[in-house]
Amino acid sequence: MEKHKISEAEAAERLELQEAVNDTVAKLAAEYPDDYAGVWIEHEPVYRIIIGFKDADQRAAVRETIPPKQRRYVQLKNVRQSVQEREASIDRVIAALQGSAIRYMSHYEHRTDDLVIVVSTDDNIGKVRQLLPADLRSFVKIERGSLPRELQATGGTTSDYVYPGFWWNDNKLDAARWQCSFSFAARDSQNREGILTAGHCPLTDAQLYRANPSPHWVTLTRNSINQFTYGTKYDYRFYRTSGITTGAWLWFENGSNKIIGIDNDGSSLSSYSGANVMSGYPASGYWKVTGTYGYYDQKVGDVLCKTGRASGLTCGKITHGYLTFRDAKGWIRLGDSYQRYISIGGDSGGAVFTSPINGNIKAAGILSAGNDYDPTPRYPRSGDEKVCSDVMENNPDYDDDVNPGVPQIDDCYIIHMPIDYIDDHQLLTVITQPAG
Repeated sequence: MEKHKISEAEAAERLELQEAVNDTVAKLAAEYPDDYAGVWIEHEPVYRIIIGFKDADQRAAVRETIPPKQRRYVQLKNVRQSVQEREASIDRVIAALQGSAIRYMSHYEHRTDDLVIVVSTDDNIGKVRQLLPADLRSFVKIERGSLPRELQATGGTTSDYVYPGFWWNDNKLDAARWQCSFSFAARDSQNREGILTAGHCPLTDAQLYRANPSPHWVTLTRNSINQFTYGTKYDYRFYRTSGITTGAWLWFENGSNKIIGIDNDGSSLSSYSGANVMSGYPASGYWKVTGTYGYYDQKVGDVLCKTGRASGLTCGKITHGYLTFRDAKGWIRLGDSYQRYISIGGDSGGAVFTSPINGNIKAAGILSAGNDYDPTPRYPRSGDEKVCSDVMENNPDYDDDVNPGVPQIDDCYIIHMPIDYIDDHQLLTVITQPAG
């Protein structure tokens, strides 16, 4: 409603449609595997559900299979590659760039039907182009832009809760040590309860939490599952919570004092809390986790939200699927938020979920990384980076010493791992309960 200046009724209809269309898409993908090319949602200038399809001759027949309620919003678009062909092309690009030491991120851009590779400096554009297979160069577009980083943090204050949606410190009881956020409660293959966070958050023998009813430290069982390796699509960790109450609830914080993060120069960002408040939602509370919303459900244009220790509740839209990050495909990028900060250091491991409807949400992912403003975009990082904010977007005042006068940031975004990846190695199941 705030972002697109639409009515509450229209906003609710869009949120319902973004899930309803998933059944239609699944049928098309199964029936037309050689031609189906994905689905995405556009909110402006008008609301449209766009389905990519390779064989133009089949489009009329395909349109008739779409339910009437969805059909008036659906547009079929001819593209060069099916989903299967695109996946194979992305694999070849990853293989070509592995071992080059070039930091990059890539995504499929549905508007132009290109695979876009983003690097941080202009000299890397030429290097990447030379490494690509010749037959893929017409399909690939290379751009300079901001690259993501892990959203760990130092400092901050402690939480009084152990439910998903809050954060943790390590066993040194030291506020200057790295801290991250919780995502969702889950059960392992032996039906033991625990809490999920990001795998890149630091490994310690025990994680300590501040719990109710009065401030005290609680030691959790050491994590039993950890999946985080460069070159894979995994970034999650599972801590058992034996003896501690948890469940299918997600805590959120949306008040005027919710930001507890700090910028890279050590300055507090708390004065900007008011600019981050989501109108229409309470200052704090719980939402019920009623199901999951996995990788194949998530489409460009879907509205999702996240909650984390540093910036609280923020929401945006999926801007890129088919994302390659850390030399692996399968990530999702979320941005286009109207809030000041979509994420701050310390939000790593936080929960990504569907927009709340009647107090119910579905688990969508675990937050892994986000972008920032870097006036000297070279590695290793020099410490002069700033947290990405809406005032930096498309603003030439936030350029860098490589490209003076050219805006470095076009969108502040986060990257998350889809929630259904958690059972790829050992069976983990998000704890849910019926809606209502």
